[in-house]
Amino acid sequence: MQTCPDSILVSTRYLAALLDYDRARATSIVREVLRRVGSLEHVYVDVLQPALYELGDRWERGEITIAQEHYCTAATQVLMSVLNSELVTRKPSGRRVLAASIGGNTHSVGIRMVADMFELHGWTTMFVGADTPAQSILETLSRESFDVLALSATLDSHVAELEHVVHAVRAAHLEIRILVGGRAFIIDPELWRRIGADGHATSAERAVAIAESLVADRTRPRLRALSLVETIKPPRVPDPDARSLDALAEINTELYDMARALTAKNTELAVLNTQHNRVMGVLAHDLRNPLSVIAAYSNFLREDLAGTLGAEQVEYLTSIDESSEFMRRLVDDSLDMSRLVADKLTIRREPIELVAFTRRVSAHNQHLAQRKSITLRVSSEQPTIEVAVDPSKIHQVINNLVGNAIQYSRPNSVIDIALDSDATTVTLVVHDQGLGIAADEVGTVFLPFTTTRTRGTAGEKSTGLGLAIVQSIVEAHQGRVRVESTLGEGSTFSVTLPRS
Repeated sequence: MQTCPDSILVSTRYLAALLDYDRARATSIVREVLRRVGSLEHVYVDVLQPALYELGDRWERGEITIAQEHYCTAATQVLMSVLNSELVTRKPSGRRVLAASIGGNTHSVGIRMVADMFELHGWTTMFVGADTPAQSILETLSRESFDVLALSATLDSHVAELEHVVHAVRAAHLEIRILVGGRAFIIDPELWRRIGADGHATSAERAVAIAESLVADRTRPRLRALSLVETIKPPRVPDPDARSLDALAEINTELYDMARALTAKNTELAVLNTQHNRVMGVLAHDLRNPLSVIAAYSNFLREDLAGTLGAEQVEYLTSIDESSEFMRRLVDDSLDMSRLVADKLTIRREPIELVAFTRRVSAHNQHLAQRKSITLRVSSEQPTIEVAVDPSKIHQVINNLVGNAIQYSRPNSVIDIALDSDATTVTLVVHDQGLGIAADEVGTVFLPFTTTRTRGTAGEKSTGLGLAIVQSIVEAHQGRVRVESTLGEGSTFSVTLPRS
């Protein structure tokens, strides 16, 4: 398929518009491509799909927040829904595909794009959305005939449910080819074979090509659905009978048994900790997704219905925004704190230019500041400051401090973010003109789950974890963080870090 002109540039412009929270500009970019190229398939392959890949990469590198990632994804889904009504498909092929995100997988934009691509190629498509229970998939397959079942699994935790569906389909002897995709299969390219699927695709366009090949070659035997349990060899446990216990004194035998029991308990505790951290990760990720979607759609309603909403309706949307934002911050902070408690805070230093970096992070908070007409002002006497830090962690420090300053600042005020350095250290200072902290509470602000009597100027609630996370990250960099505050006049947070 021929790509549209300047596809990389257009995809970059589209993502930049969404990261600026400008849906109108993003839609205009896509509309212009559609007008010039005349093919929705080109728009999906050359604009939307690369933009979503880049979005995921930026989130993994810590360059954007989870809220930004979910906003851009939700906005793209809305745009796809509009474009879907304008599909110009090829001549019907007579082939049918059932597409779904597996139960527990709340991500649907990727599989939705795959379903639309099948439809563009003349397939009759049934897209049943995200978090589809295995039983619903099987009931649908038993009632209607499909050539291909396309399933998506984003996280490792979704693979077991997908494997269950594969086993159930094979057990029912259904004449259907199973195509899988999603992040879990990109990380492990051979995973699809081990669970017994017929094929694996890494893009919407590739999914159609593989599906058509599978359907055309129905004589090829299906892979045996090999349980994941069978692929994991149990650890070798030393046989205590192999030891010369008779040669040991009775006291040494007792000590050995006690040590073995302690090792077993430690192993059990390590397993429980691993399970706890995994559950926390899955829980936090799956909670953040719907919370961010709620906030995004609330914002879309506010934009799309501007001028038609009454005061009471605006109040409802504002309440939705504030509640979802607080819950999202609580989930993010709880997950971060869980990692810190588990001593899993790993610092990976790399050189960055701190002035430009700080400006980018501050810009991410611009939409929050605009709600209160607050000015964010970044200044530095030196045009550039080189420092070796963990970029994603320092991003979090700056984001938390600036977000905290916005929360407690008065409308129409200024937040100053100043940078300085000497031969061995760099200093970041965030100063606000807000409500300040009472003298008897200044010493407790860095303690986990501690909140002050001061409330946000717009009624915002505090999770009590943000500053504790800041201190942990700064100290992990062998730095220090301090606070000076006067009740009613504002606060100044200072972070000092070694340059290398």
